[in-house]
Amino acid sequence: MASRRWFDPEGRSRADIAALRVPEAEGGPEPTTALLDGSARARRERREMNRALAAAVRVLPVADQEVVWGEAA
Repeated sequence: MASRRWFDPEGRSRADIAALRVPEAEGGPEPTTALLDGSARARRERREMNRALAAAVRVLPVADQEVVWGEAA
């Protein structure tokens, strides 16, 4: 199995990426009673999940591969 190494197009390390992924600040407004139950709560949870997925940093590990230069490439 080929070894994998960390790759980020902007040159950030794993520690840099981890520092960017801080939890959302607490202290936002409290949910109203309408959001505590029912379909409004389900819509809110879907929106929050979609925001979290959209904000996720996606970096794929790259396997070391031999680079072929010249006519064979």
